[in-house]
Amino acid sequence: MTPDNLLWIATGDNAPAQDPMSLGGKVMRLKDDGSVPADNPFVGKAGYRPEIYTMGHRSSMGLAVHPVSGAVYLSEMGPNGATRSTCSSPAATTAGRW
Repeated sequence: MTPDNLLWIATGDNAPAQDPMSLGGKVMRLKDDGSVPADNPFVGKAGYRPEIYTMGHRSSMGLAVHPVSGAVYLSEMGPNGATRSTCSSPAATTAGRW
């Protein structure tokens, strides 16, 4: 959980990572009561699950929160080994590039 009481969940690509209705290959962000934050990028967008924050990820290995900045980092297996990307911005969320 981040300091603002948001729960971040990373999933592997056991389903099409670019499919906006699948939860595979996604980073999701939820409130501590399980509801979806109103500022998630796909809230209200037809054909997308609102809990998705970013999509298009390979095999997610873990999430970490920076203790000072609160930035969220995802470790995922890339073509040349593990890569690290920040989840702080949902922009450009395809193919694991944020």
